[in-house]
Amino acid sequence: MLRDIQDCFISEKEVEHIHAMSLRVLSEIGVAFEHEEVLEVFRKNGARVDGDKVFLSEAMVNDALKTVPRNFEVYGRNGSVFIGPDREDPFPVMANSAGLVTYIETDDTVHKANVYDAIKYHKLTQTSEVLQMSKASSIDYPGLGNDKENKILKQYAIQLKYSDKPIASALRTNPHNVGTGRIKDGVLASYDLVKRYYDIWDKYVVLEVVCPLSPLSNNYECLENVLGAAAGNQPITICTCSMTNVTSPPTLLGTIIQDNASILAMTALIQLLNPGNPIIYNSLSAPSDMRSVQLSIGASESFLLSMATLGMARFYNMPARTIGAYSDAIDVDYQAGAESMLTGMAPILGRSDQLTHAIGTMGSFNYGSFEKFVLDEEVLLYLKRVQQGINFSEGRECFDLMKEVGPRGSYIQRRTPKAYREEHYLSKLFHRKGSGITMREQVGTLRSRAAAEVERRLEEYKLPETTKAQDAILNEVLVNLDYDI
Repeated sequence: MLRDIQDCFISEKEVEHIHAMSLRVLSEIGVAFEHEEVLEVFRKNGARVDGDKVFLSEAMVNDALKTVPRNFEVYGRNGSVFIGPDREDPFPVMANSAGLVTYIETDDTVHKANVYDAIKYHKLTQTSEVLQMSKASSIDYPGLGNDKENKILKQYAIQLKYSDKPIASALRTNPHNVGTGRIKDGVLASYDLVKRYYDIWDKYVVLEVVCPLSPLSNNYECLENVLGAAAGNQPITICTCSMTNVTSPPTLLGTIIQDNASILAMTALIQLLNPGNPIIYNSLSAPSDMRSVQLSIGASESFLLSMATLGMARFYNMPARTIGAYSDAIDVDYQAGAESMLTGMAPILGRSDQLTHAIGTMGSFNYGSFEKFVLDEEVLLYLKRVQQGINFSEGRECFDLMKEVGPRGSYIQRRTPKAYREEHYLSKLFHRKGSGITMREQVGTLRSRAAAEVERRLEEYKLPETTKAQDAILNEVLVNLDYDI
């Protein structure tokens, strides 16, 4: 097995420097928390508060880090996932992409996200050998009812209906989908729905995610979600997403320091609210392309920023989440594949503990593609094989076999040896059948093979089995929709 590659990019001394500079940011610059209830929590615990800015001491940061669990487990309907550095399987716990607003069809037409796109992603996730967690690929699409209803509950219900894998939440509760209630209460109502559906009441059932704003701020909506997750005692991923030279400094180091300070500040808040609440350390920050002022998630700098994320998470003894198979491409093309392989290397070879947006992400988080979904699975399985490395176990030298075959002999046997099958990953979609003159006509394009695989998976998909009680829970929520699901 390969050693963690982040050590090639960030040293212990450099990690310590980032930590020291982050403490300076927290004590001298401060972090904004735009929520009076949160500011009062900091005041009561001895932090200096000036307006909406909170200044944290090294002691307060250290106290918070002491109570963050190193590992935790999230439960689903038919099993659980273990997340943390002590996970036996070095392959990260993954969930599909999220936040997609536009989908590319096989014929290259595009359309705005709708419920059927989200359901397709749930079906592909359910049938994936790569993904262990389920995530809503799109949020707040049309047809979920009127503005007075809690639309977030309906989206959770759709997710529960189509996948039984543990939930990595992308369903951010906000003023536009919570109905007439408070955001925090909407978050807790979502957890209650999941717990009732699973009939699991004393375990973690939703991996929540909250996103501090850059630079160095947290708005009311974000903090309401934090208050809900902490009150509901559910694990929280703290996810920064800065743009170099736009919402973070122009240098990678400056961006890393700013993000780290934001994550530490949020960690302090969560541990003050609920000591021992699991947290995942995560930065999805990426370079900006100043020619268009766009976030560039598939860039080489995204890989480097992920190396820093892994280094800092290990320094703090926290679970880490990094980027997945990302691309800025707006078509399923060479750029999409090249960037997805590059960014996919970070979590696999760096042995990240968890990642979302793992597959099917393109167009700077905005585009989704069903073909890219299955192609990204191939990319990550290629990288999984690389992660496994070379087997140096006794007997793998094959000396006796070499002696038996001898010079100019043949190793082709009547049956393919078990050792060969164990050491080779054979792609389902990438072409390896030779290059005869008629081969292109026989196998078609990669895009067409991917489309056929998507169609096969969707046709063979079966709804997870449910009880009458579970059906009743879903039927109670899935009302007043503009479509039949």
